Amino acid sequence: MAEADRKSADDAAPPAPPVPKAGGMSKMVVAVLLVGVLVLGGGAYFAGRMTAAHDESAETAVDAAVEPPAAKGGKPGKAGKAGAKNKGKSSKAAPQVPIYWALDPPFVVNYQDNQVLRYLQVGVQVMAYDTETIELLKANEPQVRNALLMLFSEQQYENLITREGKDALRESALAELRKIVDEQSGKPGPQSVYFTSFVMQ
Repeated sequence: MAEADRKSADDAAPPAPPVPKAGGMSKMVVAVLLVGVLVLGGGAYFAGRMTAAHDESAETAVDAAVEPPAAKGGKPGKAGKAGAKNKGKSSKAAPQVPIYWALDPPFVVNYQDNQVLRYLQVGVQVMAYDTETIELLKANEPQVRNALLMLFSEQQYENLITREGKDALRESALAELRKIVDEQSGKPGPQSVYFTSFVMQ
């Protein structure tokens, strides 16, 4: 009876699954690892290509910004080099330094105002940017003083009491000095004339 029960229990139990061979399992693991290596290697390759392309485009953009396009019929960058040379020259140009010359003693002249005799005392300084102009005026100082004395003595009181009248007299004095320089050397002459004192009585 017990033997019959054992047989029926053995018949009712499901068959055990077949045990896989050790060689088949190893092949599966190797295949999975190989696929993983291929996937990772391919991803790294494409990532490297995309990075290289990005760096190359950025480098091209920097080169284009540094080197200007070629002028017609010229070599690339020629215009940029010429511009850099001109810029260097303009930045190296020294600023002009004014040179002053004071005509001493001050000018004293008489002039008429409604039949009243008045006098005018004017201190004058001449400004130029080159020593040659100042030296030429100094060499011709008698002519310079004569021209300015004649000019000052022709003035009217009504004009001299206004700022506009004084500015007009200063411009006339500058014109007289430029005329002298032009006659002597053919050059433009001084840049300006300044009144350092102006006394009317």
